[in-house]
Amino acid sequence: MKLRWATRPHQTTGAALVAVAALALFSAGCAPSPTPSPPASQAKVSGPADFLKQQQLEGKIVLIEFGLVGCALSDSGLDQMIRMHREKKIQDLAYVRVEESKDAPAADRYFESKKPGFTVSRDPDTSLARSFEATVYPTFVLVDKFGRVRHRGPIPGE
Repeated sequence: MKLRWATRPHQTTGAALVAVAALALFSAGCAPSPTPSPPASQAKVSGPADFLKQQQLEGKIVLIEFGLVGCALSDSGLDQMIRMHREKKIQDLAYVRVEESKDAPAADRYFESKKPGFTVSRDPDTSLARSFEATVYPTFVLVDKFGRVRHRGPIPGE
């Protein structure tokens, strides 16, 4: 038995390469989170539990977006979170945006114009992103009321 695709490898290979390239483009996000080790002189990174405590979110279900100003996917995710927050789509869900930009004035202007209505926390050294294992922007993390990560990846579906 002869398989049809086996007789025309040049056509199949081209289609396969296009499919792989498209998949990589749509799943890559805006930019990888840098993963270098922090300098020895830097204080120890606080973990997710410390962050939730500092933001007064202990005991709450929290949706966190790790994003970057200027990244179209991060902007789209933030817009979805703002809409969900304003429409109270999910009762008792807290929202947080963790901004990874090193350009504080640009981030200030961006969030002043957006007015998200929930906490925006800065993480220019990416220590918080690393502690939540957010390796690509945007990454959404859903934390349950016990502080356990229940989802990490694209914005969770309805």
